[in-house]
Amino acid sequence: MVELCRLAKAAGAIQRRGDNPMKPVAREAARLRPGWVYEVVVAVLKESDQPLRPQDVIKRAERLRGHHIAPSSIRNCLRTAAERTDTAVVRLDYGRYKLRR
Repeated sequence: MVELCRLAKAAGAIQRRGDNPMKPVAREAARLRPGWVYEVVVAVLKESDQPLRPQDVIKRAERLRGHHIAPSSIRNCLRTAAERTDTAVVRLDYGRYKLRR
């Protein structure tokens, strides 16, 4: 049992992320809450006065957040939000999204 605890601590010490090798992975992931991608997508669409393509939303969202966001996360968010009627995103045409007015 003691050996298992020692191995778990060693594995946790090895698993690090980012520029700072001493920064634990868990703390970085903990600050992201559910729905943050949707909030960023809505903020990007709110800033635009015209419909945007997913590539444009991805670029602007990364600029807004200041770091890389998985393109699949933004595309999935756009697709699922446009399918629902209770969200702020509407799909105008293939690959064209804007805020619901």
